[in-house]
Amino acid sequence: MNDFKHLLKQYPEYITKEQFRIIAHISKQTARFLLTCGLIPCQHSGKKTRCYKIKLTDVINYLESREQCPALYSPSNYPLFKKVTTGRRLAVNPEEYPLLREYLLTTLADYPDAMFPEDVARYTGFQSASVRSWANNGKLKYIPFPPMIIVPKEYLLDFLASKDGLNRKSRTVVFNDLINGFLVWKLKHRK
Repeated sequence: MNDFKHLLKQYPEYITKEQFRIIAHISKQTARFLLTCGLIPCQHSGKKTRCYKIKLTDVINYLESREQCPALYSPSNYPLFKKVTTGRRLAVNPEEYPLLREYLLTTLADYPDAMFPEDVARYTGFQSASVRSWANNGKLKYIPFPPMIIVPKEYLLDFLASKDGLNRKSRTVVFNDLINGFLVWKLKHRK
């Protein structure tokens, strides 16, 4: 087991993504993935460049954890690690739909129990017109409330944790992050 405490003397309390990737010996893409997925806690400034501020102690914790459980941080465990092209299926098996539903329920905690298409759009990253289309096509159950529709959380969970919900022709970054978050959550809960 390596001792990473020497890094505390070499680097400041907060480091950039570039410094992080050099310390961890990983690519820029892997570093970005680890930060955006939440595997490494960081502060995002909102800027386009030099936007990550990472606590050095979190990097040391990551390095120690990666040494003990490398599979948790292996890109091969994250099918959505690379940009997903249209028409490709997500790597969630039908047997995992109940687990996915459980995870999505935890991520929906800040949303109301009855959601408008705009709320669903904000959660999934899809357009509210897409949400209405799913409802009109009978794929997403809803409660009619003319001129609007209301989607209860339970109906949304049933849809997203199903073949219809996962096999969308196009996917958003927000939706891919949700699925990647599930894969991370699943790996952590297997221990």
